[in-house]
Amino acid sequence: MAVDPRVEYSSRKCRFPLGISSAVPEAELDNNSCENAIRSLALGRKNWLFAGSEAGGHRAATLFSVVITCKRLGVDPQAYLTDVLARIPTHKLSRIEELTPRAWQAARTP
Repeated sequence: MAVDPRVEYSSRKCRFPLGISSAVPEAELDNNSCENAIRSLALGRKNWLFAGSEAGGHRAATLFSVVITCKRLGVDPQAYLTDVLARIPTHKLSRIEELTPRAWQAARTP
């Protein structure tokens, strides 16, 4: 069976070699993990069409990103946000990276 010439041309011109997954194990060739992470957001999409304003939409997207990051790290989003939002007013800006979900989790792991 002959290979379509368009496929041959594309494979020669491809900037990313197909063997990238063996060179970089973290590089996934599909986006299933991303789709699974945002599935809960997609279920309420109609409700979130009305964020009030463009700035409200940006704030909602930031909050969703934080919640999904917490879930992927195994951190309880409610506990994280409760603690961090209470600490923000008195926390030094020079140590702001301590409030990221990964650092927050590391500080609480014995």
